[in-house]
Amino acid sequence: MSARATRLPSDDISRLRLTIRGPVTDVLRAGLPELHGMARDAAYERIMGTPAILEGCFRLFRAQPELFEGVARAPDGVVARNDDQVLPCGRVLGDVIALIVRAAARRYFRMALDRKPTRRGPRAAAPSFWRGALAALGWGADPAPRPLRSPSRGERLYLALRENLRYEWQVPLLPHYLPLSPELVRELGQRILIFRTAEELAYLGREPGMAKASLNPSARRAAHKPGDVVQALLFSPREIEAMWGACQRAGGPAA
Repeated sequence: MSARATRLPSDDISRLRLTIRGPVTDVLRAGLPELHGMARDAAYERIMGTPAILEGCFRLFRAQPELFEGVARAPDGVVARNDDQVLPCGRVLGDVIALIVRAAARRYFRMALDRKPTRRGPRAAAPSFWRGALAALGWGADPAPRPLRSPSRGERLYLALRENLRYEWQVPLLPHYLPLSPELVRELGQRILIFRTAEELAYLGREPGMAKASLNPSARRAAHKPGDVVQALLFSPREIEAMWGACQRAGGPAA
């Protein structure tokens, strides 16, 4: 899968969602003890809302891909195992994984960060019938535009991370992305993919200034704090992409 994940057309996304909610969820209900006995919709909601269970789903797929032969068969008749293999939907496996990871992240961030309901102002009175009819005919004052609703905390974090939510190994890290500010995430860009453990993300959350300083070439010599995290920040996006490609070709944990 390329460094910048492909955006899927809306029709493709709709078909994929139906497949994931249906046949894929049925396979997972049979294969994972946590989902035994659950109805399809309830199992899907639990999978997408619980990173630990979604991680188990990916592990099951990697360990026993033959269970998914009905939905993950490549054009050559072999069950897709590599992220660059094409699925029956016409998209490569890596695109589908990115779609699932993003959907789960968006749902999880909203649940974790937006639990408190927003306080709304007094409800405006509904317009009378005649006022609405006159407005429909173009008479009378134009209706006031609705104020734009600002994104919630969970949505802001998701939008900042979206382009770099691509891999199944990121699923167990979703809870550890929560303390990061959207501003820091945007400034890091692709470099966020270097942080692959809970400990590294915790350090990033505690020391955001160090991360930002390391992004500035003039400050790189001053970034002398020991540890792989700071050194990782000094790689360029092109170097990061090359490292990911090497890991995937070698069949390492990044695949």
